[in-house]
Amino acid sequence: MQILNPSAYQNINKSEENIFYALKKNSRSLVPVPSDNSKKHRFCVGTFENSDTNQLEIVSFDEESSTISQETVVNNLLPVNQISDFYSTENETHLLVSFTNLSEKGSFLSLLTYKSDNSNSHNFTSIGDKLFKKFKQLSVDPHSTLNSTRFSIITTDSLHIYSNYKEELKYSCDREGGNQYSNNYFVGKFDPHNKDLFTVSIDNYFNTIDLRQTQEKSSDSNKVCSSTSVGYHSGIILDINYNPNVPNELVTVGEDTILLVWDLRNTLKPVKSFSTGHGHWVKKVLHNSFHDHLLLTSGSNGSYLHMINRGKLDNITTKSTSCKDICWSHDDAWIYCSLLNNNLRIDTVPRDIKHSLLS
Repeated sequence: MQILNPSAYQNINKSEENIFYALKKNSRSLVPVPSDNSKKHRFCVGTFENSDTNQLEIVSFDEESSTISQETVVNNLLPVNQISDFYSTENETHLLVSFTNLSEKGSFLSLLTYKSDNSNSHNFTSIGDKLFKKFKQLSVDPHSTLNSTRFSIITTDSLHIYSNYKEELKYSCDREGGNQYSNNYFVGKFDPHNKDLFTVSIDNYFNTIDLRQTQEKSSDSNKVCSSTSVGYHSGIILDINYNPNVPNELVTVGEDTILLVWDLRNTLKPVKSFSTGHGHWVKKVLHNSFHDHLLLTSGSNGSYLHMINRGKLDNITTKSTSCKDICWSHDDAWIYCSLLNNNLRIDTVPRDIKHSLLS
């Protein structure tokens, strides 16, 4: 991680332009997808309304003209819970999508394939017939490929690991005294540096699981009840993000609005604790994969661009509009996109910050 001159961003250009794109319905999930043009940035967004007229829309932001245009749209869908990029390429987009079944009040998975040179080439493939009650999160293993897939599904009560579209492992919550409000799962991620490790949040702590050891067990359902971290958060952990460039390092955020940095080799206490500036729950945190000391956070009271520098978390850009989801561009270190109910907003890292990082 680079150490920057603190004065490098005291005079940030406040006139950085925001580009907006109006969506027809309220949405809750956003994901970046690869592009074959370094000046065009593609994003997919799914709408979430209580009907069968929802949409999956892929839009393209043209950096040179500062415009956003619709590339393709799939209509007449059930509510979209979450979208995950599923090993897309510049020419063919693969998206793992969680839909809500309105009649049975659960979620199911489908794989959407779309070819960029044919806007009508949408193809949905159902993944099993399982309905997941109390769905929380979907996560794709960065080590696997389209021909050798692995992903996770988290519900309040259970964690499911799928390999090649078949359930490989299942973990169940260990309820204390039958209390349905304790030991609830919320979010989990595969370790990008170690294909055998998976971290899942349980209330206000997290557990890192060695998938190799679990595979050796013969039981159909494994209990996850002992944590590898002490409950330093005073509320539920709502998101986890591994540092893409530093092994054994992850950050957690949640209901207490605090950002904690952890070293997985010693999780008795966090390495660092930062105030994010959020006035309400922080639901998302993301490292910049090119410059890992840049982070995005988002929640109901807005979104922030942060920089970790000299042991402090500085708020570089603050947006007060409620933010449903946020992501970096797949192909560019300086562009990110926010989902604001029924609008997309494109932002760029301020020029002064960019210059200080590159100098």
